[in-house]
This record gives sequence, structure tokens and C-alpha cells, in this order.
Amino acid sequence: MDIKDFLKPTITKIILFIILIGFIPFIEPHGIQCIKAPCPQPGTQSLFTQFTMFNGPIVGIYYTNLIIGLIASYLVACVIVLLVKKFRQK
Repeated sequence: MDIKDFLKPTITKIILFIILIGFIPFIEPHGIQCIKAPCPQPGTQSLFTQFTMFNGPIVGIYYTNLIIGLIASYLVACVIVLLVKKFRQK
């Protein structure tokens, strides 16, 4: 398998990519309320944590993290599909 086949989009890769997007930490959340200082607040959150744990407003988006996360998510999806194909052939 060459690099062209490795990176070629397929339905399986796109579905995995969409699932992995939910785990990219690129959202700047609204501050967490706490009783004493210093208040532990995560720097960024993913879509998964934003909509399941913290339902506060989104203050900003880190576009650099988003772009790097999108590239990494697609590459991870490609690797997963490659590994599944290799294990099925054995």
C-alpha cells in the first residue's frame, strides 16, 4: 500500500474521522466556578467534554489546535483502517 492509497478517503475513514473530531481539544470554555483560589480550569475542552460534562457557554476556539487535531484525527483514522485490513488478511 502506497501513501496515495493510505490517505485516500473512504466511507470508513470519514466515519472514524467524524467520531474522532469530538475528542479534539479546541474549545475555550467559560470559567468554572470554585470556592477558593486558584481555581482549577482546563485550558481547552473537546466537543465531547463540552456537551457531556460542562454545558456552559463557549468563549473561544483555538483554531491552531483545531487544524492540528483535524489532521491528526484523519491520520489516526487512516492508521486504524490500515491495521484492521492487515488483521483481516491474516
